[in-house]
Amino acid sequence: MKLKEYLEELNKIIEQNPEALEMEVIYAKDDEGNGYQKVNFSPSLGWADIRHYYIDYFVVNGQTEEEPNCVCIN
Repeated sequence: MKLKEYLEELNKIIEQNPEALEMEVIYAKDDEGNGYQKVNFSPSLGWADIRHYYIDYFVVNGQTEEEPNCVCIN
């Protein structure tokens, strides 16, 4: 999913349920929903081998040697 699509879905949720703006944000530990955790950090840019879900680094203060190719939500 691209960030644009993610943002569009968030905006739909907020439009239909404005009270959601005050709700906690959580994420599933896996695609089967075998556990959930609270999102603790702001989104950040990084570079990842998307095919293998390997995160190599995150962008810190806008400085990086590679072009970011993903947004990490936690």
